[in-house]
Amino acid sequence: MTAEAVIAMTNPSLPDWVFPPPGGFTAEDLDHIPDLPAHTELIDGSLVFVSP
Repeated sequence: MTAEAVIAMTNPSLPDWVFPPPGGFTAEDLDHIPDLPAHTELIDGSLVFVSP
């Protein structure tokens, strides 16, 4: 079982987009993620949520 699957099972309230695809997210992916918090950064393929 992957770490993402364990997290999803223990916290079902997280949206699917929280878990990166194989190879990580790209800048184009950010345009297609619904309800992405406004202060989100893309660093090395991972989403980083920062406070305003």
